[in-house]
Amino acid sequence: MSYNFFQIANRNEESGFTLVEVAIIMIISGLILTALINSYLRWNDILKSSKTKEHIAVVSDAMSAYASRNFRIPCPADPSDTGVEPFGTEIGSGVNGAAIGACGGAIAQAEGIIPFASLGLDASFARDGWGNYMTYQVSPAFTRDPEDLAGVINVHAKCRTTDWIEGVFFVGGQLNGGRNVEARKARFCCMQPLGSEANILSTSAADASPNQPALIFRGDGLGFYNNNVDAVADPNVAAEPINGGVPPRKYYNNTLHGGTLIMSGHTDLPAYVLISHGSNGAGAFIGNNTLNRNANDGGVSETINATANNQTVYDLEHDSSNDNTYYDDIVSWQTQSNLMARLRRDSCAVP
Repeated sequence: MSYNFFQIANRNEESGFTLVEVAIIMIISGLILTALINSYLRWNDILKSSKTKEHIAVVSDAMSAYASRNFRIPCPADPSDTGVEPFGTEIGSGVNGAAIGACGGAIAQAEGIIPFASLGLDASFARDGWGNYMTYQVSPAFTRDPEDLAGVINVHAKCRTTDWIEGVFFVGGQLNGGRNVEARKARFCCMQPLGSEANILSTSAADASPNQPALIFRGDGLGFYNNNVDAVADPNVAAEPINGGVPPRKYYNNTLHGGTLIMSGHTDLPAYVLISHGSNGAGAFIGNNTLNRNANDGGVSETINATANNQTVYDLEHDSSNDNTYYDDIVSWQTQSNLMARLRRDSCAVP
């Protein structure tokens, strides 16, 4: 049997692929591979985001336990690892890391990394799922020593009711006398932050829509406070005499105005905030003997979260295609009442 040239050519053509077919297969394979890679990257990002939120939950529980024991929260830890304190302990805690910290002197001292050692946590919990240090920012008011009577802490009427003060008696038809059954807790739950202490964690957004003003906290006026924690708030008295009777004194006022999320007339304030700088890590502290941060190539809101100031942007991820408004930070904050109630301990509502 013999074959001619055309028979061989036809057989090869029938048993193989043309260049066009090969090209189509390669294109389809490339599209499938690209889709698989994108799915993997997205899934990996979701896993890292989930790990970040798990670390935030662990830190929040540790903060709650710390606040319940000490009626204060720790200052940030120095990210440069060059301070007097052992690395991971709060600023101002001394060479042994055992002293009560001090971070109210400057805004920069109120921002650092999570003081994992002071909280009794492993160092890994100071980082997010992407391996970057999370920023820990405090309102310095809540790091104050509740037993340091040298610096007077004014206490709100909410923590000076007859539930809080025992041994109260009437004098001329007015409540008087008594002793606060948990003065330290009253100073933590109902303290009057002064000056920048009150707005160190005011949260706002500076970039364009969809970033709108977030949470703005305002505490009650002076008329609700007294510098004597044992002074009972007498509902029969129109106003706090120590403040001249202006404005009128009330027990407790907590109102939410309109749809603008402005909370006014209350004692709760953000005690601290945790910021994961997201998958891009823009603005996260580097550590390793430096106060430097990762290059901040994020949007305007991420720049605010990566700067030692009195603002923190609390928002949702958006505009990943626009560098100016890109935002992938994960932010969590707690008020002093949240801290006391988080682990189902007694809240700030009772002594």
